[in-house]
Amino acid sequence: MPVVFARIRVGDFDRWKTAFDSHEPYRREQGITLKAIYRDASYWNGILVILEAEDVEKAQTYYSSDEQRQRMSQSGLERPAELWIGSDVLG
Repeated sequence: MPVVFARIRVGDFDRWKTAFDSHEPYRREQGITLKAIYRDASYWNGILVILEAEDVEKAQTYYSSDEQRQRMSQSGLERPAELWIGSDVLG
């Protein structure tokens, strides 16, 4: 199953998390499921979000949509998210 790694920097973690949580129903509709959220040990507002996607193309479409970009910018990101989508090669 494809995995999405999103590395972001937020101005206010609580604001971002509230916005992120509110979008879960839409993510699930798109076949994207949250697996983990990590905070950077040296920069507390640095976040790594790990999600599973049903399909690489569907995930790419979701993250490149204007609607998703608008959601991310409204959630208080300090800069655009760094996204990496990959597939498990170990099986």
